[in-house]
Amino acid sequence: MSCSTNICLSGTGVYDDTYTIDGLYFGLDYYTGSTNGYYIFYSTTENRWCLAANLGDPCILFGPNPTSSSCPDFYPSILSDGVCPPTPPPPVPCDIDFNAEFDC
Repeated sequence: MSCSTNICLSGTGVYDDTYTIDGLYFGLDYYTGSTNGYYIFYSTTENRWCLAANLGDPCILFGPNPTSSSCPDFYPSILSDGVCPPTPPPPVPCDIDFNAEFDC
């Protein structure tokens, strides 16, 4: 089975990003975040897919343990195949000019 080249993590805050296959780690694909620099890899010590700041670090986010999946299997509520949709720009603040007078 071939894993998706890109996967999207969303709903996790700082870890939200598009992750792209960047090589092999212990014989399985690992992914690197396109903007945040975090890694998704299979941890042989934890027997599950992990997200961490460096390859081999303890898991910050993780999938089920144990797993038999050769592809990242974080929970479907936060993981999807493909590139993350673009973040909509913040709304433009209202440019209201007014004067207020207060009677003290």
